[in-house]
Amino acid sequence: YGINARNVAYFISGESESQYYDKLKDQNTHSAAAWINANTTPDSVVLLFNEPRVYFLDRSYIISSPHQNYIDYWSMNSSEELRARLKELRISDILINDELIDAYSKAIDGSKATSLMHNLTEDKAKATLTYQKNKIRVYKV
Repeated sequence: YGINARNVAYFISGESESQYYDKLKDQNTHSAAAWINANTTPDSVVLLFNEPRVYFLDRSYIISSPHQNYIDYWSMNSSEELRARLKELRISDILINDELIDAYSKAIDGSKATSLMHNLTEDKAKATLTYQKNKIRVYKV
């Protein structure tokens, strides 16, 4: 049975997929992705910030990490510049997972990316909180 023996109960207990994932301690974004899938249009583009796992998401996406080239946080001076770049990329929603260790804190001057994102999401004129569960949030931009 190995490491998956404890998961056998999921298959025979009748619990839903959501109930199963909600019990896991891996800070997964199953509930947030289900919310996005149910409450956004199929042409939505989601930016995942501090979240590399997309297997629950049925929308187009861009994973924001210190190693990507889509968003050059380090050349930006304001959240308005970040918002403009998100519009260029047709990003409609941002999923942020603060449950995971912040990948940007390990990068050179990574705090700038985190700070820009924080400033953007705190400005209600630029982003609207649409979903929150623990430290996982979704914003409409």
